[in-house]
Amino acid sequence: NNQIVNEIKNIQTLNQITIVGIASGKLEESQREQLQIWCDDCLYKPFSMDLILEKINFYLGVSYLWNNEEVEMISTRKIVKSLNYTTLKMMSSQWLKEVYSAASSGNRSLLEELIQQIPERHDSIINSMRELVNNFNYRQIREIIEPLID
Repeated sequence: NNQIVNEIKNIQTLNQITIVGIASGKLEESQREQLQIWCDDCLYKPFSMDLILEKINFYLGVSYLWNNEEVEMISTRKIVKSLNYTTLKMMSSQWLKEVYSAASSGNRSLLEELIQQIPERHDSIINSMRELVNNFNYRQIREIIEPLID
């Protein structure tokens, strides 16, 4: 809240710290305005890795170069192939709905809890889901789960 931000900014050695707030995209306008007052900049979920890197570059002057987009696409395709009706049909419709809802709201901690409910013998599904969550690929999770929801 504002008190915490003020305390950080009032500590002489920390007063030059840039604070970038991260919040749900579903904030009401008054909440957005308050966050913008407290923080130097704001990101609203869902956001892309490119946007985060752009902010890091802007505030810290650090640039990132990588050439693994093709590898990442191939990896994501493999994950999508491993997560389908056949592999996920053993999970309850309630679980599928909860996963979809958690992915829609970007609730990483709930997604991690739900992944723990997958039986251990389905380690490829567990690993694929974790990979998507760890890479904030919530849209992909929604696209996989949506056709499976009643």
